[in-house]
Amino acid sequence: MSFALLLPAALVALTALLLPLLIHLARRSEQRPTEFAALRWLRQRPRPRQRIRFEEWPLLLLRLALLALVALWLARPVLYGKAAGTPWTVVVAGVDPASLPAAGDRDVEVRWLAPGFPDIAQPAPHGPVPFASLLRQLDAELPADIALTVRVPERLEHADAQLPVLSRKVDWQVVPGAMPQPPIAATAPPLLHVVASDPAPPALRYLRAATHAWWPDPDAASAAVTLSTPAGSAPADAVLVWLEPGELPPAARAWIADGGTALLAAAVSLSDPPAMVAAWRDADGTLLAEATMLGRGRVVRLTRPL
Repeated sequence: MSFALLLPAALVALTALLLPLLIHLARRSEQRPTEFAALRWLRQRPRPRQRIRFEEWPLLLLRLALLALVALWLARPVLYGKAAGTPWTVVVAGVDPASLPAAGDRDVEVRWLAPGFPDIAQPAPHGPVPFASLLRQLDAELPADIALTVRVPERLEHADAQLPVLSRKVDWQVVPGAMPQPPIAATAPPLLHVVASDPAPPALRYLRAATHAWWPDPDAASAAVTLSTPAGSAPADAVLVWLEPGELPPAARAWIADGGTALLAAAVSLSDPPAMVAAWRDADGTLLAEATMLGRGRVVRLTRPL
């Protein structure tokens, strides 16, 4: 470490040390000789030289020390080469804690990158974490002289495409591993309610093939497709597949607007159709299906026959 002064010109204030010296000299007690009769018979000797004597010298030293400290404070002393604080290493969930040094063998603060920044000795956090937001929070809370290392697994989920911009240099270390994924709730395959006047429409075989791919049980796959005429009604928990050419009837439209989902053949039209957006394209970019919201329901319409 080295000592330096940011404002060395402030040392001019040390000249104020003369002030207590002058005060002590001015206020020292004067010795006045008193003559009496017997002194007249004594031989006169040369007068000794007068020396400067300070009285109450502890008080003088205290005043000088206070003035010197004030002058030094005005000069703003600093120490260069001061040791920085304990470095931090944050670990993203998915990194094996066994790859980190033991607690007794490291002089680094190791924490999980999770809300509250828990110690690495605690269980790893589960589920997705706001990766960039937590790093910005930690960067704002740590002192500027603290070195920061971030250990991330090879696969990051729910992260931005670029590294977050922080106020300090970060040592990024990529190690084998992957962030844990929350369990995906299993959903049952959809039931299809096909509406057509033809008892065996050509598109029905493709729909049955799709249900056999969704349902591992062949009997359940066969029962997942029901066929009715346009006069029938669709179950509330099924997907309405309207294959009957022409305009979609108001009853079917109301069923969709009430929260249902419908797949319309290319020959089906909608009166006063809402704006459609592309829902499916092939490898060449050709539009295969378009979709829109209708009330609280959703409509998907094919652009070509099955």
